[in-house]
Amino acid sequence: MSLKYFVKVGNVNNLSDARYCSAMGVNQLGFKLNDFDNNSSIIDNIKEIIGWINGVDTVGEFDNNNVEFINSIIKIELFDFIQLNHKISINDVNIDPKRIIISIKHIDEFNEFFVDDFIKKFSKISYLIIENVELFTSIQLYEFSKNFKILINPTLNFIKNENLINKYSFLGFNLFGSDERKAGFKDYNSISDTLDLIQN
Repeated sequence: MSLKYFVKVGNVNNLSDARYCSAMGVNQLGFKLNDFDNNSSIIDNIKEIIGWINGVDTVGEFDNNNVEFINSIIKIELFDFIQLNHKISINDVNIDPKRIIISIKHIDEFNEFFVDDFIKKFSKISYLIIENVELFTSIQLYEFSKNFKILINPTLNFIKNENLINKYSFLGFNLFGSDERKAGFKDYNSISDTLDLIQN
């Protein structure tokens, strides 16, 4: 199975999603980590899931900027990449910047100066996820596309999303897993609706 675009599926928390995505040719699987969770059980669950899949990179996803917690997870050496939000200082994170994915959401402070500063701040990272691509200007998207490998959340209909990917030479999609109704019973529609449309 091969896909026309690079695909990351985040928020994976069950083996059903992981095996389905791996079989469909997804490139990256992301696992969400929060410093207030019972992380020993979460890490054990992630290790078990990763043990069942191959041929796909793993991503530790962090919503917060607790650098001490992030570095404690990095020490485990479980993930190929980590995903952080754009407000963090990556100089404080103990990992090669090429293994960092930054997620960015449009807010009112974004202007041409902010974009320039952002590009300088994160010049060494590999991937950029744009969460709400429809709110950015063409100039901003062109600037980002010249400096990063970009994934977009599918916030628009598929045709509009694909047009944006082709227009700005974006890398692909950032999709999301979902909870199982019960073990072994899974609705894949949130993922398969896009994957079915981008099969080669």
